[in-house]
Amino acid sequence: MISSVLYLEQFIESLDPLPGELAKSFKDMREMDVKVEQQKALAENMTNDYNKRAHEMAEKEMRDHVKQIEAAWQNAAKWQDEKVSLATATYEMVDKHIRRLDSDLSRFESELAERGGLDSASPTSDKRKRGRPEEGENYQLAAQDVLDMPVDPNEPTYCSCHQVSYGEMIGCDNPDCPIEWFHFGCVGLVQKPKGKWYCARCKPQAAEPGPKKKKK
Repeated sequence: MISSVLYLEQFIESLDPLPGELAKSFKDMREMDVKVEQQKALAENMTNDYNKRAHEMAEKEMRDHVKQIEAAWQNAAKWQDEKVSLATATYEMVDKHIRRLDSDLSRFESELAERGGLDSASPTSDKRKRGRPEEGENYQLAAQDVLDMPVDPNEPTYCSCHQVSYGEMIGCDNPDCPIEWFHFGCVGLVQKPKGKWYCARCKPQAAEPGPKKKKK
């Protein structure tokens, strides 16, 4: 599996030509817009002129004038069609990068899941646990991927090791646990235990009889 940092660098590099290509496409579309409006204005002026002078024109002059009006409208339609084609090609050019990213993310997620990097008991799973921060969460990473990545001071940390989320994690079932989420390796787990699980700090409290305090 390619390093997440290396992949990101390669993906950003593939986007380098995109701004220039988009700028050229938008410039060409603006020029086509001008040509469309010019041909429309020409056709409308010739139509107005024809309506004013039709009764004075000979039959051949009338036919020629009508042909000129039709040609102007056809030119306007041609430039409009070319603009639509260019807009479609521009959309597909951008969508190609989006489809690639979606495909790669889906593949990475599958690979991480196979390596135990994504689990239903992780902080970023769809099953939301009480009191867990949701902003700034990231895809779960294997330990090696964490080592490959620069440390973001704004990245939320978990567990008694105070590291970002990676690999398989388990949540303490004490609603007042100050840490809540732990890496399997840090608490000596190799698989998710059945039933409720309490961290070493909360286990003595959980063993005490009586109702447990709930977070508001």
